[in-house]
Amino acid sequence: MASVRSKVLSVYKQLHRARLVAFQGDDFALRFARNKIREEFEKHKFVTDEQEILKLVEHGKNVREVLVTNLAQFKNVAENRVKLRIRSENLIDVQGCYKK
Repeated sequence: MASVRSKVLSVYKQLHRARLVAFQGDDFALRFARNKIREEFEKHKFVTDEQEILKLVEHGKNVREVLVTNLAQFKNVAENRVKLRIRSENLIDVQGCYKK
């Protein structure tokens, strides 16, 4: 079983990889997400209880899942028109129905 420290580092890296996928091409969102991830890890760096740390790791995994599967990017292409970028990982298809 991996150590708690390696689990924390793993979820940290997973979150950063997920932000690169979720916010591809959006420099503002990429910077904001990078700073938010760092801020949340810094906020909890003094937690010492192993069970609490494992809860935080699980929360990080859930956030990663949301970033990868639930976010889609919209881009303004003209007045009153947007382009939707849906990735294969998204849980919705083009018609807006949830994938099973």
